[in-house]
Amino acid sequence: MWSRLIACTMLICLPVMTANVPARAHGPCAEGLLIHSRIDDDTLVLHWSGRIGFEMGEKIASEFDRVKSRIKRVGLSLTSCGGDRGEMERTVAVLRRIKNTHTLNTLVWRGATCASACIPIFLQGVRRRAALTSVWVFHESHVERLDPKDPNSRIVATHDVATQRILKDYYVPAGVSKAWLKRLRKRIKNAEWWQTGSDLWYDKSRIITIPITNRSPRSAEERRHFSPPVVCGSFCRG
Repeated sequence: MWSRLIACTMLICLPVMTANVPARAHGPCAEGLLIHSRIDDDTLVLHWSGRIGFEMGEKIASEFDRVKSRIKRVGLSLTSCGGDRGEMERTVAVLRRIKNTHTLNTLVWRGATCASACIPIFLQGVRRRAALTSVWVFHESHVERLDPKDPNSRIVATHDVATQRILKDYYVPAGVSKAWLKRLRKRIKNAEWWQTGSDLWYDKSRIITIPITNRSPRSAEERRHFSPPVVCGSFCRG
């Protein structure tokens, strides 16, 4: 049991983020919670905050199944520094099922983080909105195991085959630029690569399909179309 390899997906093992970022309530590294669920016209609006895990896929499926006959779209906003590989894959499977019958849009708001296991989930959106001021982190997949010489220590090694599989299974089907993915592979070699939404947009990565600009209107009329994640606004219907 203790010698079993524990596979971490690309963008899941984030020692700097998970160890050094305070786990504020509802923050990107806090315990994962589906903190918002509501129907706005014909759209189910969901907001996930915190680590990918804690039955994320099951919770989204439960909310969707409860109202699916009354809606046409699902909008999912995210702020997360990563989490569990298995739960990420289960959540992606749920979102792909939703897309068989409904439109799915995803969102990362101003100042929010989407790193690690969050990114393949974000990529499931048909329309993927993200702020130019959002934060993203990429790195290689890792394999972790106990050190046979010291039972209290762990050995972490990069896993090239797993990294290629993550890119092939989640990034390529979403239409992410192959030229950008080629550059990504070089930049994450034995490193974490931090990006802003602005970096991803102007580098033509195609991770973000619709950018949220740095301008934040103050009039009530304009704010209707630039709503925060907990309100549907143009995020869901655009």
